[in-house]
Amino acid sequence: MRLNEGKMSNRETQITQRRWRLPFGFFAGPVLWGLEILVGYGLVTVACMNGNKWPVYVTTGIAALIVLIAGVIAYRTWTSRTDESIFVETDQAQETPIFWAVSGLVVSTLFFSLILTTFVAAFFLSPCPLITMPLP
Repeated sequence: MRLNEGKMSNRETQITQRRWRLPFGFFAGPVLWGLEILVGYGLVTVACMNGNKWPVYVTTGIAALIVLIAGVIAYRTWTSRTDESIFVETDQAQETPIFWAVSGLVVSTLFFSLILTTFVAAFFLSPCPLITMPLP
């Protein structure tokens, strides 16, 4: 019996260590997109004064990379389903880790495309206004 109890505690330890993956895959995209937009607006002002747009590119690139990693983690969590996995079956789809993993993949893909669109717009369009004087 001792051997079986040791396996259960080891499995429970693995479940608690991997539990962060599902919310990270789901929430990383929206949170990072919002932060990238907020920080990007501040960096555009600095870029217009200095003429250096690299901080905007780096911020957008870091946000895109983290959201891409979140999407990969959600995908790997979804496809790693085995009998010894971290998933627990329930009757309601909203409560299953499969729902979290698939939703995390979809949300991460959506927000990665939004961040990539922001990067393309920042790369090809000038963020600085053409009129430097305020209108009357």
